[in-house]
Amino acid sequence: MTKQEAYCEYLRDWADSHEDSGFEGCTPASYDEWLDNEGAEGEYDEPASSYKSHFPAIETIRNKYGEELFRMALTYLFDAGHSHIDEENAEETKRDIMAEKPTGTPVMTPGFQCHIIDAALELKQLSVWTLLAYVKTQVFIQ
Repeated sequence: MTKQEAYCEYLRDWADSHEDSGFEGCTPASYDEWLDNEGAEGEYDEPASSYKSHFPAIETIRNKYGEELFRMALTYLFDAGHSHIDEENAEETKRDIMAEKPTGTPVMTPGFQCHIIDAALELKQLSVWTLLAYVKTQVFIQ
C-alpha cells in the first residue's frame, strides 16, 4: 500500500467515525500532518518513481481506442468509481446497452458505448494514483 492509499484509507475511516452531528466543523488531519504523526508508522510502497513506468501501458490503451474514446473511458472510470468497476458488472452493463432500443438518432452507437467500458476496464488495471499522475501531465484539458 502506498502512503497516498493509506492516507485515503485514513480519510474514509475518519469520515465513518465522525458522522455524528457532534463532530460538525471538525476536519481530518492534512496529508502532511498525517505523515508527521500516524503516517510515519508502517512501511509503504514508493509510487513516485513507478508512475512514469506505467505511462507506456496507458499510451497503448490510448492509441488502441483513440483520443476521444480514451477520455470518455477515463471519465467513466472516475465517475463509476475505480473500485466499483469489474468484469461482471461491465458485461452486464454492455448487455443492457446492446439490448436497449434507441429512440431518435443516438449520439453514440451501442458498440461505441461498449468500447468505452472495455477501455475503462483496461485502465482499471492501473492504480488510481498512476492514472491521476498521467492525467495531470499527459491529458491536456482546454
